[in-house]
Amino acid sequence: MLHDAGIPNSHLLAIMTSLGLIEICIASLLLIFWQSRWLLWVTLAAMFSAVLGVSITSPSFLTAAFNPVTLNLAVAALAIAGLLSGKNLPTASNCLRKIPEN
Repeated sequence: MLHDAGIPNSHLLAIMTSLGLIEICIASLLLIFWQSRWLLWVTLAAMFSAVLGVSITSPSFLTAAFNPVTLNLAVAALAIAGLLSGKNLPTASNCLRKIPEN
C-alpha cells in the first residue's frame, strides 16, 4: 500500500517501524488514560482517514480478503462503543451506589 502511494522502497522499513511505534504509543496512552475520551476521538478519526487513504492510493486492496476496510471499521466501532459506554461509567471517586441507611 505504501509502495502504491509512491513511497520509495528504501524508506518503507523506516516508515513501517515508525507507524508500528506510533500504534504502540496510542495503545499505551489508551491504557494509561482510559477515562480520557479524546484518544477515542483520535482513534476514530485515524481509522476513517486510513480507509480514505487506502481507497485513494490502493483501491485494489478494498476487495481483498481481510481488507483494511473491515479492520479499520471494526476498530472504529470499538472506539464508538467506548465513547458511548464511557459517559456514566462509575469509578471509585464517582460511585453510583448509595450509602445504606440504618
